[in-house]
Amino acid sequence: MLNDKSRQMANRIAGVVVGVLAVVLGLASLLNGKSSYQNYWGGLVFAPVAILMGFLVLFISIFRPTKTHPPTKDRKGKRIRFPADDYRKW
Repeated sequence: MLNDKSRQMANRIAGVVVGVLAVVLGLASLLNGKSSYQNYWGGLVFAPVAILMGFLVLFISIFRPTKTHPPTKDRKGKRIRFPADDYRKW
């Protein structure tokens, strides 16, 4: 089972891989003289949009800040999941 830190790292690595693949496929298509390419399901993908989206995914996965504050806890140290459950503590 993955804890929060390893899950965040795995998500970041997956984001980097997806972003790099989008940028590489878009650049390869543009260098071949085509403005679009077909994806796995046969749909057309506009190469400049794929490159921009790839860079966006890379930027978010690399520079996304992590949470710096601990989750909200009640008096007994349990995590508060829903604000509607607060009435039971009165």
